[in-house]
Amino acid sequence: MSDRSITTGAAPAQNDILAILDARTTAMTIPECAALLNIDHTTLYRQAKIGKFPVFTVCNSLRVNPAELAASLRATSNISTAPIDRRKRQR
Repeated sequence: MSDRSITTGAAPAQNDILAILDARTTAMTIPECAALLNIDHTTLYRQAKIGKFPVFTVCNSLRVNPAELAASLRATSNISTAPIDRRKRQR
């Protein structure tokens, strides 16, 4: 991957991660996903084994569909996409 934030070890923002996943057209490996998400690859293997991480198998190798991963991240995100009303509430 050529994204600078991934190669330097800095965790990209969630919107950056989603943009990277949306731009991908090919399946990703578990180590690629681990680098993108800034977590250990063994955690992803463990999550895939119990069905909490979307994977599929190609010749005994686990692969990740970037569109499914992006959808999963969007579904479990705690970041609201609705505009925030910063006005003080009237009491």
